[in-house]
Amino acid sequence: MLSIYEGIFAKQFILFYGESLKYYIAEESTNGPSLTESDSLEASEWTVGADESAFGLLNDMCAADIMNDDKTLVALVKTYAERICLIEECLEIL
Repeated sequence: MLSIYEGIFAKQFILFYGESLKYYIAEESTNGPSLTESDSLEASEWTVGADESAFGLLNDMCAADIMNDDKTLVALVKTYAERICLIEECLEIL
């Protein structure tokens, strides 16, 4: 995990639409670790085009599929495929 400040660490997670993440926060002391908080987060909101990254497009495709929005799904798959082709044509592994 990334150290943010003395004794404070952070970890980034990518959640796709409909996924959830259970987490807990523990403090360590001379008596040993103690649980201070636990909860779960869920990626339940969806806005088409909110994130134009590859992960954003994949998330949009998952959400469109779950919601049976075939028109949006086809458009997103086309955009994703075009970007993959563009990357493969323009970039090469060194």
